[in-house]
Amino acid sequence: MSYHPMVPVPQAIIRVLTETAAMMIKRGTQTETILISHQHHHQQQQGSNPEQEQQSLLGRISAVNIRASELGYPPYNASIMDGYAIDTDDDMAHVSDDHYEDCQLFHVKDRVYAGAATQAHETYVDIDMVEYTNLLPKSIYVTTGAVIPAPYNAVIPMEEVDETDVKEHRIISIPHHTLASLKRNSWIRPIGCDIKPDSIILKKGERIEPVHIGLLAQCGIEKVEVTSLPSVGILSTGNELYSVGGDGNVDVALGTIPDANGPVLCSLLSSYGSCRPKFLGIARDDDEDALTTILRDSILEHDVIITTGGISMGEMDIIEEVLVNNLGCKIHFGRLNMKPGKPTTFLSTELVADSKMRLIFAMPGNPVSAMVCTELLIRPCLDMMHLGAIGESVTSMVNNAQIHAEVSATLRQSVQLDMSRPEYHRVKLGYVINKLGHLELVADSTGVQRSSRLMSMLDADGLMMLPQGVKGDTPRAEVGESFTVLLSRRAFGNIGTFRGILVKDSMHLGRCIPTIGLLGIGESRAD
Repeated sequence: MSYHPMVPVPQAIIRVLTETAAMMIKRGTQTETILISHQHHHQQQQGSNPEQEQQSLLGRISAVNIRASELGYPPYNASIMDGYAIDTDDDMAHVSDDHYEDCQLFHVKDRVYAGAATQAHETYVDIDMVEYTNLLPKSIYVTTGAVIPAPYNAVIPMEEVDETDVKEHRIISIPHHTLASLKRNSWIRPIGCDIKPDSIILKKGERIEPVHIGLLAQCGIEKVEVTSLPSVGILSTGNELYSVGGDGNVDVALGTIPDANGPVLCSLLSSYGSCRPKFLGIARDDDEDALTTILRDSILEHDVIITTGGISMGEMDIIEEVLVNNLGCKIHFGRLNMKPGKPTTFLSTELVADSKMRLIFAMPGNPVSAMVCTELLIRPCLDMMHLGAIGESVTSMVNNAQIHAEVSATLRQSVQLDMSRPEYHRVKLGYVINKLGHLELVADSTGVQRSSRLMSMLDADGLMMLPQGVKGDTPRAEVGESFTVLLSRRAFGNIGTFRGILVKDSMHLGRCIPTIGLLGIGESRAD
């Protein structure tokens, strides 16, 4: 195991995004098409589930602009109310010899129901009534959502109309004052009034939300092209590990431990919605040849590989040796100046088999370290890949990459600072009314921050950036002090909506705005 200098986390994030952007530029935008069916019965006949079809679109990124039809929505004049449609341009609707107590009489000629392709015509014929009704202006009965056929151009709600049936002919009376105030398109949704013709209902690069599902349905869109989700393989390593939830016949010997990293990282990555995670199982770390084969196969199958364990400086820590010496991977950094997660190593490779670039994150075996480093490094990487926005250069892509939302929060208890490294302290956030009567965001530690103590991630809304302590000067972060907190996605539902920010606007990254070659921890990469 070789020695690597410790790299500050902000620089490490920039390096990860730099390599991610370079990989995306080389590969080009990867897309896939998801079909949408609006015919529930057809889907049932095909044995598919319409809820699963729609759910699969949520959170995905549109690869193209999607427009409404040339008519927009609705594609026809639609009634807003149950009532009677009339033609306001018909002179007979305003001047008639047949008055009834200051009302105008209309003959209800037809009926149109929502969803009906044709009108329901009167069937009873009475010669005297025909002669009488020919003297009256015409109307049609319509239900809410029904098509308003020409020449009708206004609807009068049923509650404003008196109805009389004469020999199976319906006659309605409408007050003159109602007719006088009636305007064209009253109680009608004109063609394209809700969604303008040819308007964009889903923008390229936009994340698909539930409202988009509804808009796509209204516009009759049958398929959506989205950016492909990167494939992520997760491999746990260590002779001491055993898998929980297997056949129940596992012989749990003293000194063995259940593998928490596989389940927790698969779940965490699934919650992001930005990748397709796959657990690759548990690999022993005492068989270099077998480990090499597993890693080579995994790299060929996935865009991103995550390993946990075997990356420190012990005799059994051979992950780096296998990746570098046996598989030709390039190290971009090998240690982080942070607590927890110091041994985290970031590599990339292009295997001869297909010449496609892959990214590898080799992380410590302690579950808290693995989760924190996934949040800090892998989440921004996957977000960039999922968004699929390929810019003119690596630098522009990194500058405009989305990273963690950041807030400032005030500590409600003192916290002992680590004397060797900055700490990303797990905190629970909340609002209180301060002495000035203002709303203030406060932070409570989740308790003992030991990297093996997964309980410290429970209820954690984010990572508070605490500085390295100075003996005799600043050994603690005191009550009332404020520090930057990088929010996890869990926090969004607990303390409000905080969208991710761009790299160029980050307090966390500070002045580490990317200029390729800035890091000094690897060779410069040309744009």
